[in-house]
Amino acid sequence: LYAADATVPLMINVKPDPNRRHGFNFSVGISAGYRMNTHSKQISDEHGKVKNHDDFDLDPWMFAYVAEIGLGPIRIYGSYSINPLFEDAKQYPYTVGLRFSNW
Repeated sequence: LYAADATVPLMINVKPDPNRRHGFNFSVGISAGYRMNTHSKQISDEHGKVKNHDDFDLDPWMFAYVAEIGLGPIRIYGSYSINPLFEDAKQYPYTVGLRFSNW
């Protein structure tokens, strides 16, 4: 399953020591997005490669809480969806990852 989204985050960043470039910082906020495209791809000997373009009952709008904690250029990022992934099932996706930035 392939899903392409356009997402815009709105976050507030707090740096306890703004004079230090690589000090501790954290950010919290929300993100909003819209699903642009979804499809699945199946490959078989009988039919070859077949792409199925459908919405797969995915909710087109996405809203999530987002946060990150950083020390220098390394940050731990996380998000938790406010609305369910599918229109008829109560599944709330989340994301956790590392981000590298010199800003």
